[in-house]
Amino acid sequence: IELAEEMKKKRFSPEFSNILYNKSFIMLFYGVSGENRQTFEIAVTELGGHAVFQNPEIMRPEYVRDSARIMSRYGCGIGVRILGDEISEYGQGERLIRKYAEYSDIPVISMGHDKYHPCQGLAEIISYRQHMGSDLKDRTITIWGLSFKPNTDDMREAPSLVIIQKLLEKGVRIKAYDPVAMDECRKRIGDTIEYTKDRYEALIDTDALVIITEWPEFRLPNYRIMEKLMKTKVIFDGRNIYDPVEMKENDFIYYGIGRTNRSTQ
Repeated sequence: IELAEEMKKKRFSPEFSNILYNKSFIMLFYGVSGENRQTFEIAVTELGGHAVFQNPEIMRPEYVRDSARIMSRYGCGIGVRILGDEISEYGQGERLIRKYAEYSDIPVISMGHDKYHPCQGLAEIISYRQHMGSDLKDRTITIWGLSFKPNTDDMREAPSLVIIQKLLEKGVRIKAYDPVAMDECRKRIGDTIEYTKDRYEALIDTDALVIITEWPEFRLPNYRIMEKLMKTKVIFDGRNIYDPVEMKENDFIYYGIGRTNRSTQ
């Protein structure tokens, strides 16, 4: 995390702009993701390298073995993304990435699979630390939304699991609310976090609110109730469901993940 924070601060600096010079990073997308592809291609380019896109459809062990060995001869790293309809059973995506890592002689990066989306989780943790400082111990953070998308309790691809894990490692107390996925979350991580009966109860004495799933009921909150309950009026919006101008008008410190600036200074 510390290195990622340093690279973000020094973006475009000579210190990092050529570390992948004359090197190729190979991206394997089992299923299309425009945003994910753009993000990695831009990042590799800014580091001086060349991003190679492939859309494989074969998962047979012998194909993975041979492909990993060939790519190891020409690339500096392999990124693998496998989510959604490409997966027939839970855990298949993670197993595939581990197979590539087993046969590869170069680093293999998970760009998202059916258990975790580590890069997204890392980006959000960096945003929390930028505002709250590197020492998050004994802070309270509220999470709205646990499932990987609205209208389901499915958590197979939920970024909330990665974010929760990393925050707990930093000593953060977590309170969470999701309209339907709390029971499923409890099956996966037990009572390591506090589950609340509604979205506003989760805000009591919190240092910050994190939006992970864009449930419709989260889109139009009562800001007066929120400001009375929250210790500090800070929102990290992982889905960009709020208008930064409206946030500023209501005196919230607002971070839209992926947006350049927060709404208040």
